[in-house]
Order: sequence, then C-alpha cells, then structure tokens
Amino acid sequence: VEDTFWRKLYPFLYIHIPCSLPFSTYFCRGYGSKKIENFVLSSLDAWYNLSKLNYQPSVPLCLLDGNFPCISYIDGEAVLGGGCFRLNGNNENTSYHRIFVCHFEIKSTLYFEITVKALKPYDSHKIFLSALDPYGMPYKMEFGIQGDNNMFFNNCDDYSCIIPDSKIYNLTLENGWLLHKLKCEMVGIIVEVAIETEEPLLIGHLFINDGSNL
Repeated sequence: VEDTFWRKLYPFLYIHIPCSLPFSTYFCRGYGSKKIENFVLSSLDAWYNLSKLNYQPSVPLCLLDGNFPCISYIDGEAVLGGGCFRLNGNNENTSYHRIFVCHFEIKSTLYFEITVKALKPYDSHKIFLSALDPYGMPYKMEFGIQGDNNMFFNNCDDYSCIIPDSKIYNLTLENGWLLHKLKCEMVGIIVEVAIETEEPLLIGHLFINDGSNL
C-alpha cells in the first residue's frame, strides 16, 4: 500500500537520489529477528539499531495496483544485517524491477557488484544498467544468468544496448547467494539499476564505484 501511494505521487515530487561514489547498500532497515554477518548467522537475538539503516530501493515501476506487491522486505535473510528485499515476480511474465534511480558519474572504470539469491533453482534473471554517454545519449548494459548458472552478456544490435570492449565479468556462489561482478571501461553516468526476473529473487547487496576513487 505504501509503495502504491508513493508511486502515484512520484511524478510530482522532487526526488533526492544517490550520487556519491563509492556506493554500497545491503538494504538493511536497521532491525532484524536475527543478525547475519558476511553470509553467516551471527546472532539469533532480535535487534533494533537505526544507525545500521541502509539505502532502500527507489519507488518501484512495476506496481499496477495494490494486488501485486512486486517488491517486499524480507526479515532474516541477508548478506549483512537483518534483512534484504525481494523481487516477487508474477510466475507468468518477466517483470522489470527498478532498484535505484541514481546519478553516478563514471570517469574511467565502472566497478559494479550485485548479490542475489534465487528462490527457485535454475532461475534466469537479467541485470540492467541504464546510462548516459558523454554526449547525453541514453543506452543500457545487460548481463545476468540464463538457467543452470549459464552466464551471458547480451548481444546488442543497436546503440540502445552496449557491450563494453574491455570488460571482466564473473560469478561466485556463497551460501546460496550469487555474486555478479562487472568491471569495464566506461565514461558516462549510471542513471538506473534494474533487474528483470520471472521468479522470486532476493537482493542482498549492491556496490558501485569508479576507478578514479580507488
């Protein structure tokens, strides 16, 4: 209900978006029924500490009405902290989930990491980075996995989708969480991060940085 309310107001609001690098969030809301540190359960005691509150997702695009909560917060599943958020999918059609509207200026090299956990085996999902080139022209980068942990980096047939010439992309798996890591040469601005998935998917961590900040 809250997401539906803010989505209706969204076109009329001045939105403050994250723009400083490095950027990192575990999506924790500053509380939990238990505590997890680096994928490992560290405490079974409930806790509450708002100083641990992380950045939360932007107002979602996928809400059509109050009957389909396309994202929700999960208490007790996390990479770090007390919880994470879940992309619910609709089990019939692939849903495009906007995670963040942002303004991250990349001057040399993009470092991008996102940690996800599929709730069904052989889940396919695609990650989108929407960007502006130095001339203000929009384009997208797409990558992810397609069944049985087969990674792919989409072929692009026009300027709306770009594969960087120089890139390093790999996947690692830990405690059921899948870490996507992308490093590529880039000059431009990241303006949106999104995921397309049909099945439920947990998002536990997001990290973005530019090579000039290392």
